[in-house]
Amino acid sequence: MSNWLALISKLLAAAPVAVVGVEAIAGEKDGATKKQMALDAVGLSSAVADLVTPEHKPMIDAATAAVSNAIDGIVAVANTAGDFNKAAAAAQVAQGAIADGAKVATAA
Repeated sequence: MSNWLALISKLLAAAPVAVVGVEAIAGEKDGATKKQMALDAVGLSSAVADLVTPEHKPMIDAATAAVSNAIDGIVAVANTAGDFNKAAAAAQVAQGAIADGAKVATAA
């Protein structure tokens, strides 16, 4: 396993903790702000990473995308479960994703 795979495993494991922590301290903020706060909490501030290690930018971008997607998934599950009091919004998003998936499946 490469060092990058080991690192992404650790970052993905930290994502749920970051999401819950950010929701606890900044629950009133908009979703984009909270997502950036969660990314920052797991150490994926792209601007800082780009300055410190520009030669690793492609890997940092890929890791950021993976953790960003994980954060979206964690938030969707928490919203659906009512943990963040946004279950209705999450259900609508899930229904849209299901409908979009059906469109993709039929087109294939």
